[in-house]
Amino acid sequence: MDTLTEIQGLSIAAEDRLRRAGITSCSSLAATSPQEIREVLGYLAQGSNVECWIELAQTVARKRASQ
Repeated sequence: MDTLTEIQGLSIAAEDRLRRAGITSCSSLAATSPQEIREVLGYLAQGSNVECWIELAQTVARKRASQ
């Protein structure tokens, strides 16, 4: 299953907000711009390495696609 829980450093509150915005999987997170993620998360993005989350999501999505 492709879930956001695999993204290290992503808080439960941030995951919930992303899901409500339609970003429900590593694949969808990987395809989202850092700016859009920051807009969705608002204050929850402060101090977070959003680019790292995207890189991790891309790695997970590629791994899943090759299986």
